[in-house]
Amino acid sequence: MSHIIGRARDIFSDTGGEFHVLDTAEIEANAHITRELVNARTIPEDARLDALSGVRAGGQLRSALRWLFPEAADRDIAQYLLLDDLAGATLVSSWGWFAWEGFSRELADRIHTHGIGGNQGDMRGACIGFAEGSTSISDIGHPHIEQQSSAIVPSLVNSEDPDGWHAFPEIKGPHSRRARWIDLSIDGDTLFVETGFQDSAARQDGLRQAIHEYRATARVDAADGQILSLTATPYVLPHQECPAAVANIQRLVGQNIAALRDIVPQMLAKEMGCTHLNDVLRALSATQSLSSQLHLAIHGDGI
Repeated sequence: MSHIIGRARDIFSDTGGEFHVLDTAEIEANAHITRELVNARTIPEDARLDALSGVRAGGQLRSALRWLFPEAADRDIAQYLLLDDLAGATLVSSWGWFAWEGFSRELADRIHTHGIGGNQGDMRGACIGFAEGSTSISDIGHPHIEQQSSAIVPSLVNSEDPDGWHAFPEIKGPHSRRARWIDLSIDGDTLFVETGFQDSAARQDGLRQAIHEYRATARVDAADGQILSLTATPYVLPHQECPAAVANIQRLVGQNIAALRDIVPQMLAKEMGCTHLNDVLRALSATQSLSSQLHLAIHGDGI
């Protein structure tokens, strides 16, 4: 069973380089290898999360979250983003053992046996990287884990801006980490969004190894939330078919950014998208809430 710690922070950086904390959130949970959650809780505690016990982190979890948090405003805060990310984080977390110990056929077989992802372990058609006939999966839909690409990556913390991240948990031994960031600025009537995402794991030599990493940018009409332009750049992905998903995100241009959490799974479903790129794009639905905080902070009544 894995132990999960999630932390999030919204800050406003003023023109003098000082930052002001606008919101913080923290969650903890345990999860079985089959991704069922146990003892999920937020800090401070929210009794609604008792209903998540035994819920599988994936589509089942996200359906449960929509039921527990029916108001749209409740789904744009840091706490909700952490809970929503449990779906993807638990899917990838077992890969951390490979980063720590190297490939293990025994663990790979265990992952396939427990059906951690897809349709009881059959990943065919789950995403563009696992399209029927792709080099990334076997004839029965099991990913070729032993062939996955990954890369050693530097620390996310910028030495010239050490406060740019909240404090990371200090964990010894094998562990995985899903990190994402959304930076928002405004110029006139346009919002500029820069976002990034990385799944990485610890290595025994003290370095970190990543299995997924994307960066994306967007320009958004500040008045109505319409997406004016959208780009995504893959940095680290496990299979040669994965980067093709980037071409399809232009379907989202012209859509309202606040609706991305709901429309991305529809417009970039299955072989039209990448599970992890979709998570990057879905998280951008929080832009509307962040832009409201930015407006308040700029005009002096939000701090």
